[in-house]
Amino acid sequence: MRLCSLFALCAALAACGSGGHAADLTFDPNAAASPAETLLAAELAQSGVSCAPRPPHAGPCKDKHAGDACFFAAAGTTVIGFCTDVPARSALACIPPPPAEFVQACAHAHPTDACSVELSKGTFTGQCRALYGGGPLACLPPVPLPPRAQVCVGKHDGDSCTVTDGGNTFTGDCEPLPNGQLVCRRPGPPPIEACDDKKIGDSCSFTVEHKTITGTCGALGASGLIACAPTPPPPPAAAVAACVQHKADEVCSFEFREHTITGACRMGPDGKTLVCAPVCRH
Repeated sequence: MRLCSLFALCAALAACGSGGHAADLTFDPNAAASPAETLLAAELAQSGVSCAPRPPHAGPCKDKHAGDACFFAAAGTTVIGFCTDVPARSALACIPPPPAEFVQACAHAHPTDACSVELSKGTFTGQCRALYGGGPLACLPPVPLPPRAQVCVGKHDGDSCTVTDGGNTFTGDCEPLPNGQLVCRRPGPPPIEACDDKKIGDSCSFTVEHKTITGTCGALGASGLIACAPTPPPPPAAAVAACVQHKADEVCSFEFREHTITGACRMGPDGKTLVCAPVCRH
């Protein structure tokens, strides 16, 4: 009975509208479930809890103020609560008093800590989570970890991991999210991975289709990423020889594939070698 009361409280939150503090709750029976509703239903189903009955057409806290008594019907039972401000939804919610033992189980815990409550039919095991925005922690069904987080349980930052997600299998490294949760990160393209932990100007190499390509780490546009740029092939020896006796921008010529190329001496990528380059045609 106490477990049912806890989920009646959750059902009350689901029955809250968004908008003003005295928002009407409109329910369209033909509307598709939102992603949040689908996720919540999946979480509760794992603990054997079915979905809540359809909410009434008028919010139980309409024209009321925070702290006022309210009631709503759920599964043929009248649930009595108090109108409570839910900051995350900017609305008043009719929230029944939470079962004391579920709140007590998380009295000295932190969010996501494991918890358990002894019930007449056995032990309920869950996870400490806020009942609503700014509300107290209570022992609720645990949130299932996504596949990319499951494979990093018990691992450390930088450990190798392999995961199948969305039908695709890849091997990567466990890396922390901003909240500290380790997840398996999909490796980036080989040129970017080759410059991981390197700086601009460092030498690098990567393999594509069994061929090793060497280069230098350089900035990838304005993205902030560093990628391994393959070392450009050297210019034709004849183009270099044509400028040995010339200065930059002087006219030069040489034979290339049975054709005479006339151009000007230009500085090569190394900043030291002049190369006879043809005149631009655009």
